[in-house]
Amino acid sequence: MATRFISLMLLFAALAFPQNPGDEKPASLRGTVTNAVTGEPVLRVRVTARFISASPAQPATAQTATALTDVGGNFELSNLAPGSYMLTVQKIGFVPPTVGGSLRLSSGQNIDDIKLQMTPTGAITGRVVNGDGEPMERVNVVATGSSGASSNTDELGRFRIGGLAPGRYRLCATSQQNAAVAPEIRTDGSKEVHYGSTCYPNVLRGQETAAVEIRGGLDVSGLEIRLIEVPLVRVSGRVTGAVSGRASVMLGQQGQGNRGVPAKPDGTYEIWGVDPGHYFVSASVTPSGGGGYVTGSAGPPSYPRSAPVEIDVGTANLDHVDLTVMDPFDIAGQLEYDDEDARLPSPPQVPGAAIRPTGNRQVMLNSFDNLSPSRFAPVSENGTFKLEGVTPGRYRASVSWQTAYVKAMRLGPMLTDGAILDVRNGSAGAPLAVVLSSGLAEVSGKVLGDPAALAGKMAALISQEPDGSRPSLTGAGNGSYFFRVAPGKYYLVLVDTSDLNSIMRRDGVETYFSRAEKLELRQRDKIVKDLQ
Repeated sequence: MATRFISLMLLFAALAFPQNPGDEKPASLRGTVTNAVTGEPVLRVRVTARFISASPAQPATAQTATALTDVGGNFELSNLAPGSYMLTVQKIGFVPPTVGGSLRLSSGQNIDDIKLQMTPTGAITGRVVNGDGEPMERVNVVATGSSGASSNTDELGRFRIGGLAPGRYRLCATSQQNAAVAPEIRTDGSKEVHYGSTCYPNVLRGQETAAVEIRGGLDVSGLEIRLIEVPLVRVSGRVTGAVSGRASVMLGQQGQGNRGVPAKPDGTYEIWGVDPGHYFVSASVTPSGGGGYVTGSAGPPSYPRSAPVEIDVGTANLDHVDLTVMDPFDIAGQLEYDDEDARLPSPPQVPGAAIRPTGNRQVMLNSFDNLSPSRFAPVSENGTFKLEGVTPGRYRASVSWQTAYVKAMRLGPMLTDGAILDVRNGSAGAPLAVVLSSGLAEVSGKVLGDPAALAGKMAALISQEPDGSRPSLTGAGNGSYFFRVAPGKYYLVLVDTSDLNSIMRRDGVETYFSRAEKLELRQRDKIVKDLQ
């Protein structure tokens, strides 16, 4: 059930009337908080009015006020100085109601009809066992969805993940024995067993999972995750190149977290316990003196780094994955235009300024390996830019305005169609030309179905390319959708809002592909499709 509130927006429209300093009188707020599922009052809810700004005659004694609800769910915040306030509502075991904007109280104003609803959270309980049905302790079970939480299993393999907002969750279990270290040396002849990260209903991470749905105030119990045994595999190699500090090696998957190990003094490294799947491996070096090569508007600090190497891990050790570290480099560039409509209108000249401001005109490089840092650079009035501290890798180029897309790029003499910039071997100081086009395609239509059910749905346009742009999403609650995107191949599908975070990371999107509409969009296409 979605988080709701009833009459608060009426309060945010309240206007303060001018007062003389001597006429200032205290204001007050009164209301009730109820359970959105049962309708019953909620006891001991913490309601806070946080003072954020004053009226011209505001006394210096204004401060934040807090009250707790009584057995009838009632609260009162009195003796409030005139001014603007933010209202927050908190209680463990409930999702806070959505309270947007600020509340302006005038002198002597008394508001006594505030009605708030809080949705109770739910929980997932179950157990984790091995292939023989024996309980597994110290297994980390993570629920990801509209919110997220985790729990470790006890000696009986039991887990409980509470405090979950209503929505759909993916449940994955990872044994804490899956450390990135060499296998144990055992003298009793037994063999160390390695379990892959296993998701409900008993599939390895990366395969299609089943969602567990949480409804307000209800627990889902009795779930069992049976860990899948996989070979104990290592990835190893050597770090070479511009190494003048502490080198570390990171292994990650697109849309998921990373794991890493420090390289040894001779540059060699080993990462044990790698589950089957497709990975990126990269090395970075923290300079001995600390600090990054680039800070500020160009993006996060940049360090010497190797180009990410793509590997596929199966049932055998993967050795000799060597990584060559390079210093960060700068790329000077120029925008070019396939048509005049691709240009962003110039911002107004500031009187007396030597340089015309650029506003939010930026060129951006976003890595899709989950390891390389993204970079961005402001665009000058004549269309030039400088990307600082770029590290070896592959990036998707884009611009900050929504009326154009990157149609092609030219790095030195090399022309590439599309928005993928490959600088895994560096740029060799070559200039970058970014060709922009306004020939965006449009996809729109109606969303069919029960309007109440659509409140928890979003229309999504997901690139069919594994290195594609981030999915585009729009709410479906009003019964229609609209997208403007670059030409390409896409999946068009309705998704659950509780899966939003995973979908934006392209983690778990395969769940939707079997029922998605496949689209191939050309420049300036206008496609109308209804969704169910």
